[in-house]
Amino acid sequence: MSTIPATFISRLKELSRGNFNLQKCKMSVMLVITHIKRLKNKKCIEANQMKEEIAHFLRKSQDEMAFIQVEHLIKEEEFITVCDLICLYCHFIVARLQIMKMNKNCPLDLKEAISGIIFASQRCDIPGLSDLRHHFLLKYGQEFLTSAIELRPSSGVNPLMVKKLSQNTPETKTKIRVLNSIANDHGINWEPQSSYNDEEHCQNTKIWDPKHPTSSNLQTQNGSVDGSITTMASNDDESTSSHEEKEEEVDVDQKKTIDVDRRISSPRQEKSENYKHVHPKLPNADTFYSYFDFLRSDSVSK
Repeated sequence: MSTIPATFISRLKELSRGNFNLQKCKMSVMLVITHIKRLKNKKCIEANQMKEEIAHFLRKSQDEMAFIQVEHLIKEEEFITVCDLICLYCHFIVARLQIMKMNKNCPLDLKEAISGIIFASQRCDIPGLSDLRHHFLLKYGQEFLTSAIELRPSSGVNPLMVKKLSQNTPETKTKIRVLNSIANDHGINWEPQSSYNDEEHCQNTKIWDPKHPTSSNLQTQNGSVDGSITTMASNDDESTSSHEEKEEEVDVDQKKTIDVDRRISSPRQEKSENYKHVHPKLPNADTFYSYFDFLRSDSVSK
């Protein structure tokens, strides 16, 4: 007994669920358009409220709160863009329903619209999209749906929709651009802090210039900022210590000169009181001073 092909079995399962109905598909498309218009109005109101909150944070110089809120705003605006795309696709499908009925395979001019709706139905909660995806399943089969959902090369999904429905966090420069736009619309004089541009500064690698040690070129050739700063600090410490040693040597020489002058001009009692040996085996200062006086007087007499 010959085996039944798998494609034939899958086709029987599709037929058991029902056949593609043009009028039901049209009703589902129109229902999606109605839901999208209602949802878009709601999201626009929420986006405007977020902009007012962000403007309030910018006036109060609460930049951290503004950066947190602007991330949600960007996601809402991306969702609104997706709603516009889906609404445009739905109107295009309604105008091409008769072409869909006459062709067994998906027409090339409808592939982007149908694939985009199937892709969006898996990633955003818009009422009616799941029912519309079921109609496309009955018309074009499971393989066509899988190609659109998995973003295969031949799926035809618009890259803009893929980008807007991605779960990636908005970039810092995108947040700053939106915040600048909100600040300009509300007449707020706002500039981002330098700490928010650390990502751009880390990407810009510059060689260290000892003549101009600015914040923009604190990167060495080996990419080590800490090493250059440590080297500079050690050089400064060495120069400072050598300078202090020279000053101490000068002070010691000056003290010696002053001591000699005092020994010559001052009486012997004051010298003996100011300079005394502390070691018991060495002679005291009086012995040395008397010997020096003897030598000096002897040289003068000669």
